[in-house]
Parts: sequence; C-alpha cells; structure tokens
Amino acid sequence: MLLLSLVTATTLVGCGAKSENKPAEKQTEKKDDKKASDLMKGETVLEEQKKGATVIDVRVAEQYNEGHIKDAINIPLETIEKDIEAKVPKKDAKIIVYCNTANRSSQAFEKLKKLGYTNVSNAQGVKQYKYDLVK
Repeated sequence: MLLLSLVTATTLVGCGAKSENKPAEKQTEKKDDKKASDLMKGETVLEEQKKGATVIDVRVAEQYNEGHIKDAINIPLETIEKDIEAKVPKKDAKIIVYCNTANRSSQAFEKLKKLGYTNVSNAQGVKQYKYDLVK
C-alpha cells in the first residue's frame, strides 16, 4: 500500500511539473499567432484571382464539392505534390492555397515551396472568411 501511494504521488508531481512549462506554450501561441497574421485576407484572394492568380482548394473532394471559391481548382493536400505540375507547370506562377481553417493550406504552402514554387500564398480558410462559395 505504501509503495502504491509513493508511485501515485511521484506520478502526480511529474505530471504537474510538465503542465507548468509555460514558456513553451507561449512560444507555440506566438508562432500560431504569426501564422494567422501571415494569412492572405479573403478579399485579397478574390482581387488576386481576378488578376490571374491560381486559387487552389486543398480540401478533400467531398468538402470542395460542398462549396468552394468560384474558379478554384481542387488539389487535395494528400496529392498536391504529384498533381501540382500538371495543373500549374510554371514555378513562378501566382498560387493561393486555402482550406477550411488554414491548417491544410499551411502544409500545402510548405510542400509547394519545397517543390520550388516561388510565388505561393496561404489564405484565410472558408471558416475564417465569408467567401461566396459555389458548388
């Protein structure tokens, strides 16, 4: 019984110490805040699209079919590395990626940069900006 109490107390103290790691949490919050502020605003997406930017919805096909930005093409995050060159062969073309909350589009943004695309922007998601969506 004494051994069980000792193990329980040690576990609780250990867990408590981990949860008090406030500086790491603040760094994560700041990093996320920075990402949010780096997102292209919805109205800018539409302006850039009118100027010829390729807008890519990186959500799965089912989500795209439920409603997407007019004239946006669907290249899901899971296939963007293999499908992008067929849709956008020029590495310097203006590309704007978006999804629901900018999570998948952030990943797509990084993948496109690694593939050598030089003019890529990550936009506010459809849950962050009220786009006029079409089906």
